[in-house]
Amino acid sequence: MRKLLLSTIAIIIYCGQLHAQSPLNFTFKSNLPYPGKSLANIWGYVDSLGNEYAIVGTTAGVSIVNVTNPTSPVEVFTVPGLSSSWREIKTSGKYAYVTTEATVSGLQIINLSNLPASITSKYYTGDGAINGLLTKAHALHIDAGYCYLYGSNLFSGAAVILNLSDPWNPVYTGNTSNGGLSSNYIHDGCVSNDTLWGAHVYGGFFSVFNLANKSAPVLMQTQSTPNTFTHNTWLSDNHRVLFTTDEVTNSYLAAFDVADINNISLLDKIQSTPGNGSIVHNTYIKNDYAVASYYTEGVIIVDAARPDNLIKVGHYDTSPAYSGNGYHGCWGVYPYLPSGNIIASDIENGLYVLTPNYVRGCYFEGTVIDTLTGVPIPGATVQVLSSSMNEVTNASGQFRTGTVNAGTYTVTVTKAGYVTKTITGVVLTNGVLTNLNIQLALPAINVSGKIQDVANIGIPNANIVFENNNGFTFNGTADSSGVYQVNEVYPGTYAVTIGKWKYKTICQSVVVNASTGSLDYILVKGYYDDFTFDFGWVKAGNAKKGKWVRAIPVGTTYINPNDANPDADANTDCSKWAYVTGNGGGAYNNDDVDSGFTNLISPVLDLKTGYADPVIRFKRWFFVQPNSNDTLIIKLQKGTASYILEQVTKTSVGNSSWLQRNYRVLDYVTPGKSMKVSFYVKDKRPEHAVEAGVDEFYVVENLPARDDVNLTSIIQSENDFVKSVYPNPFNDQLIVTLNNDELNILVVELTDVIGRIVLSKTITKGDDEFQLSLNKELQSGVYFLKVKSDEHVAMVKLVKK
Repeated sequence: MRKLLLSTIAIIIYCGQLHAQSPLNFTFKSNLPYPGKSLANIWGYVDSLGNEYAIVGTTAGVSIVNVTNPTSPVEVFTVPGLSSSWREIKTSGKYAYVTTEATVSGLQIINLSNLPASITSKYYTGDGAINGLLTKAHALHIDAGYCYLYGSNLFSGAAVILNLSDPWNPVYTGNTSNGGLSSNYIHDGCVSNDTLWGAHVYGGFFSVFNLANKSAPVLMQTQSTPNTFTHNTWLSDNHRVLFTTDEVTNSYLAAFDVADINNISLLDKIQSTPGNGSIVHNTYIKNDYAVASYYTEGVIIVDAARPDNLIKVGHYDTSPAYSGNGYHGCWGVYPYLPSGNIIASDIENGLYVLTPNYVRGCYFEGTVIDTLTGVPIPGATVQVLSSSMNEVTNASGQFRTGTVNAGTYTVTVTKAGYVTKTITGVVLTNGVLTNLNIQLALPAINVSGKIQDVANIGIPNANIVFENNNGFTFNGTADSSGVYQVNEVYPGTYAVTIGKWKYKTICQSVVVNASTGSLDYILVKGYYDDFTFDFGWVKAGNAKKGKWVRAIPVGTTYINPNDANPDADANTDCSKWAYVTGNGGGAYNNDDVDSGFTNLISPVLDLKTGYADPVIRFKRWFFVQPNSNDTLIIKLQKGTASYILEQVTKTSVGNSSWLQRNYRVLDYVTPGKSMKVSFYVKDKRPEHAVEAGVDEFYVVENLPARDDVNLTSIIQSENDFVKSVYPNPFNDQLIVTLNNDELNILVVELTDVIGRIVLSKTITKGDDEFQLSLNKELQSGVYFLKVKSDEHVAMVKLVKK
């Protein structure tokens, strides 16, 4: 023994120098070699005096080593056994149980109760139905007074269950061979709470057996593992996660959610050194750390506190002479000694005693989404520079990775077709989750075109805006020639709105991509304002709060939901904007008109040029408390004269809703070139809550209602130069036939019944017939088709199916 101890000290010095190179969160304490022997698995034991022992499987039997002093391990006993490369050990109470694949050995039982003075041992070869039949077994597990033998010569290698009520004299209880599995052979496994988790190494799956009746176990579930060579299973401390190892080249330590055995799912998997071919052997769980023996890699510690994000946080190589693939190096590891020290068995190099430093990982997780659509992006690579973190997003766009090394990092995110994103200053901290949601954009596109009138003359300072459903907005303004350019627009589908005061705003859907050419638009003179743009309405008044503001309305409630301030604009126009009196949200009286008046005045309206009988249309909103005398007064102004179109009070129709109002100018005054409309709201004393709004303001020509006219006939025309429009009712195409083929330029305009333009385009005449392709999503209803030339205008009433 003395000679062995001297040899141990020499090896300690040598290995201490050897391993000074690259341990991670491990401190080397000692190494005890076994000359002429190779090692198998290992377990630990503590005697009644508190001495700690390593119980080591060797090719010649069992070695019991006192490791109480971790820097000076002493072999105190050897227990001979038949020669075998495989030996597995577990303890229960004051007994150790040993299996081997050497034939005619059965189960070896070692009585440790007299340590450190002495030990005794014997073999159990079966009783009852298996009396004298047990000759070998590969592995075992002990739980709650029962021993489970795996890979024995009995029942095709199914688990054999022994009752240890008398630990010196086991009693055969049952086996798992009646589960109906394609492979009954269980190589290893663990048991807890009457549930057995068997590792079917040749079947490539783990099984779940109900052991409530141990004489007749019931198979409940199976689940394949990442490399389909399932060697070892072990449960998390809370029994909600099962950890597995696959004993093949480039194998994984994996974590499965087993909280619901009918819905088992793989949470994560990890390799000690990805791609180097190394093989994981066994793993055990302590305080949410997975401690694993990893053949040529040695001992590794994995932070499993977040089992869907396994992070390597410790490493000690017990076999530097070997690397990569191969069954050399660390066979087993035991992390449960009270001292906290870890003991490990290396096949060639003997027993190691190590002190671990358990450190939590720096968790780095998040989601990668498309900037434009908000849709998760699978297959995006998230790389943390100056580290080994390199993760690919899953089908949900999620990534989970991490490191043991805290610090500030730079992250790059790449995906084919997207612009690479670089994020600097990402701080990762041990034990802390850093969650980063990342947006990737397709290469931006510069969109350009021309905004012009029906005579193809550019409209200076015309406004254009591209908007999508995810809140991305790109604005542009035309130059003096009507040319606009909107830079760095993300590819996708947009609602584009074009407008300028004195022209009718138009809106339509457009797809922007790399092949998008010039996007040109024609605006027809007239007045239409849905407040997508700020056309210069004037706001005046002395109210302390609740003055007119152009905004996306935020609803407030008095009695019914959003009956005070509206929660949305009039939904029949192009945008979400409107003018409202205050928009602060909160209580109904939080931002209403208070202690004074607020007035909203339109820009100048020329209602003489181009109009014979103009009608002013808009939608208004009004709310006032029932006992209030507050009002909304809508006036038409011509010079210094003003005319009340409507005085809205608490008794008016349509309050607390968007109400369409139409006012024929000739009913009040002769149309002029300089007219305005104003919306005047006053909070009269005593003060009450009052709110108002206006939206979708426009001017139309007062056309007579002609419901009696045949739908294919001309409602209004000059010289009847439109011969026919077919079909009518229509679906998505119209054929227009003219009487005069000498016309060169035609402007075609399709409007709905309230005058909104849904199609405006210029057609170069080549013959007396042309075809229009219309939006298939156009709602059913009545429309008006106006065809104009320099000399003629015709209008046709149509019906969309």
